[in-house]
Amino acid sequence: MGLRSRLVLCKDDIETLDLCKNMMKQGEWPQLMIVFYPKEGFTVEADVFIRDWTIITEYVRDADYLNNREANDGDSTMTLLSTNDTLKDFVICPDKRSNIARFINNKHLKFGNTWYLHKYQ
Repeated sequence: MGLRSRLVLCKDDIETLDLCKNMMKQGEWPQLMIVFYPKEGFTVEADVFIRDWTIITEYVRDADYLNNREANDGDSTMTLLSTNDTLKDFVICPDKRSNIARFINNKHLKFGNTWYLHKYQ
């Protein structure tokens, strides 16, 4: 991010951005939890405080068990959760929801529900 772009960020945002960059350089990642909700499916939740109205984007695809995708010849499949039991390994697959813009614009839900990012207590 160039200096000009950084000037529009508030002090807290600059500190958060710098913290993330330093963590990535050291091979560390923010604490996240993968949670399943019957209506929404799998979601990623922060295990630490994130200020309200913070927009977070990530490589967004469908998640599925690895054993269901063994015959998948796609080259964009990514490991989400690796366990000792192959029946429990999760992968991210680029099948239906491969465009992150669909998530930002809320076009991935048929009903147009709004999703808010918040930490559950």
